[in-house]
Amino acid sequence: LNVRAAATGQAIALTWANDPGAAKVLIERSDDGGTSWRELASVGPRDQKAADTLPEGVTAHYRVTSAEKDRTARPSAMISATGAPTPVVPAAATPATPAKA
Repeated sequence: LNVRAAATGQAIALTWANDPGAAKVLIERSDDGGTSWRELASVGPRDQKAADTLPEGVTAHYRVTSAEKDRTARPSAMISATGAPTPVVPAAATPATPAKA
């Protein structure tokens, strides 16, 4: 599985292309560089995305595994994402009031 992660502020979007024979897909997250893993989500074969949230400057690692009835594939390559600063949207400028003479 070719997994990708994109950070927009603290929102992490994970996407992948599923194995056509998959019955379910397991998305896992590691907070220690891949030593230990915990389930982030388990989705159906038609889902090809998941979401997570990371505070600014925090990095997590992800992997995705597809499974059939009696067989579980090897996990995808591990990818990482880091929470980024939340984008600041500038306030709309207020028109200046003309000075009275």
